[in-house]
Amino acid sequence: MLAGITKLVGTTVNEYISLYNKSYEIFEITKVDSLLSAITREVDEHRLLILPRIQKFGKITLADGSLNPVSLRSDNLKPSIHSDAITSVKISALNTLWIVDRDLSTNPLLYYVCPSFPAAFSKDIAIEADEFIGIGTDSFVELQGSALEWPEKKDKDCLILSLSAVTGMISNLPDPDELPFIASIIPTQKIYTLYVDSKRRLRYLGHQGNRNIENQPLLDGPLELSLRFSNWPATNFRMIKRSLKISHKLSPTRIFPQRFARISNSNFLFNAALNYEP
Repeated sequence: MLAGITKLVGTTVNEYISLYNKSYEIFEITKVDSLLSAITREVDEHRLLILPRIQKFGKITLADGSLNPVSLRSDNLKPSIHSDAITSVKISALNTLWIVDRDLSTNPLLYYVCPSFPAAFSKDIAIEADEFIGIGTDSFVELQGSALEWPEKKDKDCLILSLSAVTGMISNLPDPDELPFIASIIPTQKIYTLYVDSKRRLRYLGHQGNRNIENQPLLDGPLELSLRFSNWPATNFRMIKRSLKISHKLSPTRIFPQRFARISNSNFLFNAALNYEP
């Protein structure tokens, strides 16, 4: 009887462990997929060509190709060469700021701006931001600095931006000749990279220009993540394809498609100018 009870308890414990491991694998797959879905939603919040960057085999770089500081580490936070990373930016096109005036002789640069879409504008998002994307007809510029109220036009939610162009995770340091052609500026809410570290844990790496401002664990793993972009046939709709190994078990491949096609900078700027109220 004692032997039978012992065997029954052992079987029950093994089944419990198996079920626990299976449920945790499902949790990790769901977590990874929810994060990639969030990235596609961030892309669809605007129609600009500010797209995520997939970085292969754990080599995380700035937009100019130089290594991000996390890739230079030698500890457990160093990216795994067995996994890919993805960098994304969250912006809100409804908080686009139209440049009314500028002073490019100062350092930092001064931009006098007003909302392009006043009815949907959130001044708090702009005031709290320290990263911005400058949009020209042919380029994007990553800018850092701060926003203050423009006293003479406070009633219209207009602001004065004190900004410096930087090389970051989104764009290279621009040529000075490009700066006069920036027509609008959008505050960013976050710029970040999802990557797998050398202990095969999924991590969130927050960026500010060429600096990393936070590095938080999201999943314990062990996991391996493979990512690539693909286009729908005969369209400019892009999708992310992911392959995922959890505890050395391969999960079915899944795709994460964009829902909106991209438009040119000129088209976007035309719409922003059309809605701007002097």
